[in-house]
Amino acid sequence: MWKVGTVTALHMLGITSAASMHVSLLANHDATAWTKGSPCHNTSKSLATCNAQLFASAATTAAAAGASVLVLPEGYGLVGTPTKTSYYEPLLPQSTRACTDGLQIDHPIQYTLACAAKENAITIASNIFVELPNNTRRITEIVYSADGESVAVYDKHHLFPGESKFFTPGPFNPTTFEVSGSTMGIIICYEGFYPDVSGDWSQMTSLVSMNATAFAWSVGMSVGVLPVQAKIMSKRFKTAVVGTEDKEGGSAHDAITTAAGDDATSTTAQISQLPKGYSGAAYVRAAAI
Repeated sequence: MWKVGTVTALHMLGITSAASMHVSLLANHDATAWTKGSPCHNTSKSLATCNAQLFASAATTAAAAGASVLVLPEGYGLVGTPTKTSYYEPLLPQSTRACTDGLQIDHPIQYTLACAAKENAITIASNIFVELPNNTRRITEIVYSADGESVAVYDKHHLFPGESKFFTPGPFNPTTFEVSGSTMGIIICYEGFYPDVSGDWSQMTSLVSMNATAFAWSVGMSVGVLPVQAKIMSKRFKTAVVGTEDKEGGSAHDAITTAAGDDATSTTAQISQLPKGYSGAAYVRAAAI
C-alpha cells in the first residue's frame, strides 16, 4: 500500500515529469472470488454491486499512486459469465452525474463508479453490461471524469463469437476521452483482436485520427495473449496501451505499454480497504507513459 504523495509515488519508480500521463489498471481480479456464504453470491446484482465496491477501493489506491486514470476489466469483472438472468443495469445518458444526482437505487454500479471517480479525483474507464429502453443489451464502456461525470459512453461494436446470444452490437462509433491533456481511445476486448481475424484496423486508425495517443483496453476473461497484442497495437499505431482482464476460472493478464511498444516501467500495490468477503488477489498496477 502506498503511503506517499501522488507525484512522489511515481518519482520513486524512476518515472519523471517527462512522461505525459499517469495511468493505472486493476490487475488479477476474479469477479467470483467472494467467500462462501457471502451475500455477494445471493444474486447477479449483488455480485456486481460487491465487485463495484472493490473497483471503488482500487480507485482509491490508484489515486494514491498519482494515477490520473484507472482502467477496469470488461463487464465480466462485475458479473462473471453472463446468462439471460444476469444483472444488466439500465444505462444512464452521457453527461449524467450519478453520484451527485443520487441515482444509487436503480443504477448502483454507475452510481458507485461515479462516486469513486469524484471522491478520488480520478478518471475511471469502466465497462458494464447494460440494458437500453428498447430492451436490447450491450457491453458498454463508461468513462467517468475526475468530478464524477460520465464523459464518454461507447458500446462494443465487434462482439466475440457467442456474445450475440446475450448482447446486441453497438454502431461503429470510435470514441475517445481526455485525461490530463492527453487523448485515450476506447477498445473493448475482442475489438483488440478483431483486426488479426479480419484485417480491418479501421477502429484503431479512426481513434488515432482523433488524436488518441493511448488506448484504454477493457478485456474479458483469460485472454492470455493480451500483452503480446498490446505491443502489436503500440508498434503499429505508435500509441501506448493500458489493458486489463478478469481472471474467472483462469489466469489474468494485463499490459501497460509505451508508444514504442515497450513495457512501461510500473509498480504494483495491494488494494487498501478490501470489501468484506473478497478472497481474491487483485491489485493495482501504475505507470507513467
